[in-house]
Amino acid sequence: RRGKWHPEAKRFRRSNLSLNAFCKANFDSFEHANP
Repeated sequence: RRGKWHPEAKRFRRSNLSLNAFCKANFDSFEHANP
């Protein structure tokens, strides 16, 4: 059931989002590094 978000969950979602962006950037640079 849907309830109020925990501050922890909110922070986790935000950090998870930046983590995904970080992984994507690393993956992109990795792709470009290999011909």
